[in-house]
Amino acid sequence: MESLPYPNPYQVFGVSRPSDSSLFIDYVAGSIEQRRANIISLILHGTDAALKGWCAFGHLSDCDVFEIECLPDQASAEEAVRFWRAYFASLGEEIVSAKHMIGDA
Repeated sequence: MESLPYPNPYQVFGVSRPSDSSLFIDYVAGSIEQRRANIISLILHGTDAALKGWCAFGHLSDCDVFEIECLPDQASAEEAVRFWRAYFASLGEEIVSAKHMIGDA
Protein backbone atom coordinates (compact mmCIF):
# COMPACT_ATOMS: atom_id res chain seq x y z
CA MET A 1 0.00 0.00 0.00
CA GLU A 2 1.26 3.44 -0.88
CA SER A 3 2.16 5.91 1.84
CA LEU A 4 0.55 9.33 1.41
CA PRO A 5 2.06 12.49 2.97
CA TYR A 6 -1.22 13.68 4.55
CA PRO A 7 -3.68 11.80 6.80
CA ASN A 8 -6.70 12.67 4.60
CA PRO A 9 -5.11 13.63 1.29
CA TYR A 10 -6.57 14.89 -1.94
CA GLN A 11 -4.83 13.80 -5.11
CA VAL A 12 -4.87 15.86 -8.27
CA PHE A 13 -4.75 13.58 -11.28
CA GLY A 14 -4.69 13.75 -15.04
CA VAL A 15 -6.20 11.48 -17.65
CA SER A 16 -4.78 11.46 -21.15
CA ARG A 17 -5.36 9.32 -24.17
CA PRO A 18 -2.30 8.21 -26.10
CA SER A 19 -4.04 8.94 -29.40
CA ASP A 20 -4.05 12.72 -28.94
CA SER A 21 -2.71 15.53 -26.76
CA SER A 22 -5.90 16.24 -24.83
CA LEU A 23 -5.97 16.04 -21.07
CA PHE A 24 -8.57 15.95 -18.30
CA ILE A 25 -7.48 17.15 -14.85
CA ASP A 26 -9.47 16.73 -11.63
CA TYR A 27 -8.96 15.65 -8.01
CA VAL A 28 -10.12 12.88 -5.72
CA ALA A 29 -10.22 12.47 -1.95
CA GLY A 30 -7.83 9.70 -1.00
CA SER A 31 -5.70 7.68 -3.35
CA ILE A 32 -6.16 7.49 -7.11
CA GLU A 33 -4.76 3.97 -6.90
CA GLN A 34 -7.87 2.91 -4.99
CA ARG A 35 -10.20 4.92 -7.25
CA ARG A 36 -8.65 4.35 -10.68
CA ALA A 37 -11.43 2.04 -11.96
CA ASN A 38 -14.09 4.38 -10.57
CA ILE A 39 -12.46 7.37 -12.27
CA ILE A 40 -12.50 5.59 -15.65
CA SER A 41 -16.11 4.48 -15.11
CA LEU A 42 -17.26 8.00 -14.22
CA ILE A 43 -15.56 9.41 -17.29
CA LEU A 44 -17.07 6.79 -19.58
CA HIS A 45 -20.55 6.64 -18.05
CA GLY A 46 -20.98 10.01 -16.36
CA THR A 47 -23.28 12.82 -17.42
CA ASP A 48 -20.75 15.53 -18.27
CA ALA A 49 -21.15 16.35 -21.97
CA ALA A 50 -17.51 17.39 -22.42
CA LEU A 51 -16.24 14.06 -21.05
CA LYS A 52 -18.76 12.03 -23.07
CA GLY A 53 -17.65 13.76 -26.26
CA TRP A 54 -14.00 13.29 -25.39
CA CYS A 55 -14.41 9.57 -24.72
CA ALA A 56 -16.30 8.98 -27.95
CA PHE A 57 -13.02 9.18 -29.86
CA GLY A 58 -10.77 6.83 -27.91
CA HIS A 59 -10.53 4.06 -25.36
CA LEU A 60 -9.34 4.77 -21.80
CA SER A 61 -7.49 2.34 -19.57
CA ASP A 62 -6.05 2.40 -16.05
CA CYS A 63 -2.64 3.43 -17.35
CA ASP A 64 -4.14 6.65 -18.78
CA VAL A 65 -4.80 7.95 -15.23
CA PHE A 66 -1.79 9.48 -13.48
CA GLU A 67 -1.09 11.37 -10.26
CA ILE A 68 0.00 14.98 -10.51
CA GLU A 69 0.26 15.96 -6.84
CA CYS A 70 -1.04 15.22 -3.35
CA LEU A 71 -2.54 17.97 -1.17
CA PRO A 72 -3.85 18.24 2.41
CA ASP A 73 -7.34 19.64 1.76
CA GLN A 74 -10.09 20.13 -0.80
CA ALA A 75 -9.56 23.88 -1.24
CA SER A 76 -5.89 23.29 -2.09
CA ALA A 77 -6.88 20.55 -4.55
CA GLU A 78 -9.40 22.82 -6.30
CA GLU A 79 -6.78 25.57 -6.62
CA ALA A 80 -4.22 23.06 -7.90
CA VAL A 81 -6.63 21.79 -10.57
CA ARG A 82 -7.05 25.35 -11.87
CA PHE A 83 -3.26 25.82 -11.84
CA TRP A 84 -2.49 22.53 -13.65
CA ARG A 85 -5.19 23.10 -16.27
CA ALA A 86 -3.70 26.53 -17.02
CA TYR A 87 -0.14 25.17 -16.97
CA PHE A 88 -0.79 22.32 -19.40
CA ALA A 89 -2.86 24.64 -21.64
CA SER A 90 0.14 27.01 -21.77
CA LEU A 91 2.21 24.09 -23.07
CA GLY A 92 -0.25 23.60 -25.91
CA GLU A 93 -2.23 20.71 -24.47
CA GLU A 94 -5.96 20.67 -25.17
CA ILE A 95 -7.69 20.66 -21.78
CA VAL A 96 -11.07 18.98 -21.49
CA SER A 97 -13.24 21.51 -19.68
CA ALA A 98 -15.44 19.24 -17.63
CA LYS A 99 -16.90 19.71 -14.18
CA HIS A 100 -15.49 18.09 -11.06
CA MET A 101 -16.79 14.53 -11.27
CA ILE A 102 -15.60 12.66 -8.19
CA GLY A 103 -17.90 14.18 -5.56
CA ASP A 104 -19.85 10.96 -5.14
CA ALA A 105 -16.94 8.55 -5.61
